[in-house]
Amino acid sequence: MRKLLLSLLVGATSIASCFGAGPDPGPTPNDQAILLSWSPDRTTGNRSFFGSAVLDSTTVFVAVESGDTSAGAKSSAIWALAKDGSGKTVIADGLDGGIYLARDATDLYWVEGSSCKVHRVSKAGGASTVVADADTAPSGPTGNQCAVWDLVVDDGAIYVAVGNGTAGGTEIFDPCCDFNGHSARQANSLQRIDKTSHAVTQVAEVTSITCTDARCIWGDADTLYWFAQGGGVATVRGVPKAGGAARNVLSLANRGLIALAPIPGGVAAVSASHTGDGGTGFVISTTQAGTSAPLDIFVDDEHFGRDLGTDGTSLYFTVLDRSSDEGGTVSGFGVERVPLGTAHPDAHTLSIPRIDFIARRLLVGPTNVFLVDPYRVVSIPRALVP
Repeated sequence: MRKLLLSLLVGATSIASCFGAGPDPGPTPNDQAILLSWSPDRTTGNRSFFGSAVLDSTTVFVAVESGDTSAGAKSSAIWALAKDGSGKTVIADGLDGGIYLARDATDLYWVEGSSCKVHRVSKAGGASTVVADADTAPSGPTGNQCAVWDLVVDDGAIYVAVGNGTAGGTEIFDPCCDFNGHSARQANSLQRIDKTSHAVTQVAEVTSITCTDARCIWGDADTLYWFAQGGGVATVRGVPKAGGAARNVLSLANRGLIALAPIPGGVAAVSASHTGDGGTGFVISTTQAGTSAPLDIFVDDEHFGRDLGTDGTSLYFTVLDRSSDEGGTVSGFGVERVPLGTAHPDAHTLSIPRIDFIARRLLVGPTNVFLVDPYRVVSIPRALVP
């Protein structure tokens, strides 16, 4: 595996100001990377941490999840962080936890794990509105049994994964140690909310949607995708946004799915060995035309894969260096890249020798990748992952 040590490229002292812990220095740029923001209350008992995030041409929108789980706390928020590190704007606050974000050209949408209401606000900020309540759909959990676990937005509609709110509750993750998917969050209905009429209709009733640390559903121009796990087989399922029969898009035997990204003509998935308990080693697989059999384009037996993103020609993904058991010591973090299309023996790797940096989400922009760690959001030039 070809590795490019960030400390060697830009100097350990230079990069330390971007990734380092300690007192909040503010969003201070350096010559290679930009710290967009620290999360608030990082050292208190009810520490806040960053969760769901989306990107547009100028801004990273990120959910700030409160660690205060007391009844009625409503102390989570949504921030807009300028890509150049010049500051932040509070888009919404006073929210419940378990936030998922999505956007279109003008607006930001979110759901909170405690209800089935879908909210909308201008990306510039202002008053928010409730677009619709997914528990009005003709099928699926209703009332206080209803919770939305993720959403996808396109030009005409909002698509939501609806599950049982009582069984899973509002999911507050341990920001330190969540590596694997969370089967406690199970959705069983995919629903469509029309942006104009706000009518709620069911796209598909499904047996189970298994959520990962980052997402529950994904979408491209015409298809919704989700994970289904059972019988030792991990499956990526897909259904047309317009409704119809669901199908197997990608099937992986003896694997546990970690992350997914739609790519031209199909999907790419990161999976770990089913028998390895999420330990060291992972595979990146893509769909092959006309079949759900995987094409394994990259195998990494040294790291643990996390999130995945694409620019349409390459896959970018985050990895951890750690021992084989889930609670193993983290010795470093990296961003890797492999071109799409065929199998590759090596990945281009940017290694970040920080034991306290664990990016849960990766967002790919035209010139930079954005890493969302529980306590900071960092921008790194894509040129550093050659």
